[in-house]
Amino acid sequence: MIRAPPSKSFMQRYVLLSSFLDGHISIHNPGFSDDDMVSMGIGQSCGKTIHQDIDRITLEGKFEKPKTLAVGESGTSFRLLHGLLASRRCKTEILCNPSLLRRPIDPLISSLKPYGYNYSFYGNRVQVDASDFSCPGNIRIDPSLSSQFLSSLMFCMALSREENGIIEVQGKIASEGYVKITQSVLEKFGVLSHMGKVISIDSRDIHIPEDVEIEGDYSSAAFPIVMGLLLSDDGITVTGLPERTVQPDREILEILKKYIKIEHYGDSISVTSKKTEIGRISLDVNKNPDLAPPVSILSLISEEGVEIRNAERLRAKESDRLNGIMEILKSIGCQWEYSSGNLYIYRGKVNSSGEIPERADHRMVMTKFIASAFFKDRFQIQNESSVSKSYPDFFRNVEELGFKIENKEKL
Repeated sequence: MIRAPPSKSFMQRYVLLSSFLDGHISIHNPGFSDDDMVSMGIGQSCGKTIHQDIDRITLEGKFEKPKTLAVGESGTSFRLLHGLLASRRCKTEILCNPSLLRRPIDPLISSLKPYGYNYSFYGNRVQVDASDFSCPGNIRIDPSLSSQFLSSLMFCMALSREENGIIEVQGKIASEGYVKITQSVLEKFGVLSHMGKVISIDSRDIHIPEDVEIEGDYSSAAFPIVMGLLLSDDGITVTGLPERTVQPDREILEILKKYIKIEHYGDSISVTSKKTEIGRISLDVNKNPDLAPPVSILSLISEEGVEIRNAERLRAKESDRLNGIMEILKSIGCQWEYSSGNLYIYRGKVNSSGEIPERADHRMVMTKFIASAFFKDRFQIQNESSVSKSYPDFFRNVEELGFKIENKEKL
């Protein structure tokens, strides 16, 4: 039995929004993934003092315009920051991993630029000057490449305007469920929003909430759930997941509802999965991109195959995950077809006599671990530290499930 790690999507949003406001917030069940730590570092750079207890952290202090911010390779923090920096008219240098600058950002910058937001970069340094930024009453954005563009503007509107602000959505929202997470967080801060092709933001009562709690994360929980279906005769149980949530990756329960056991405990649920054969599985990457890596290897036990729709979007993640999934599938003997942006995977003659490819991408490392364990009693993981980006306790949890992990000091 393992407990789902805290949702970094909620954690980062609570910390970042609090960091750009005056006041105090206590966050219960906080996360300490690399991305969570980036957001807390941003808070400190914005003048916040952070206190850590056993099961909570507290941020307090007045907002100070940051001169320098470090975001590492956290795409969420990097994109959300632009709306926040604009709202506070900051002149700031952002230090980031160069790989982050290869990921989409132009639509967000193009939406902010006409109103006095200046952006440039060289090497791994981004220069932002929003000294003359004036938030309009109406702003447009194309969020088809990333929902974080829209979330960033929602934060900007919430902090910039006393009256209603309007965001016009041009195009389909990628991973719309994550915008609902932003909406949920804003509601805790007293900001009301109405979703649609036109999004209205009412921030007249904006304030920092005294206490919030971070939900268990379905994106991370998908890995031990899939592990149970592939590897465990006795079953693997994941606890601490919210029954009611706007997290889009709760979809994993719907996808696998025929093959898992769900038990209810008040507002929480536990999910148990054990070895079984499964039927056809279908996933839409436009809604649930983070589920694609673990779901893809369910092809090992699926009689009818796995369909991953709109898979091209996987290329613009921390690595080219579409290519990474194909490499793993090829190495374990699965067959696949790629047509019109959709990936169709069939079991084929599964085997893995050689080494399964590995990338320094947290979700791909966990995927390789599960695929390797399906075939072998002993194997190597080279980039084990990568999992700290989202699920730092993954290998500790794996050991609690009975796997022997050598060189644990590296994990």
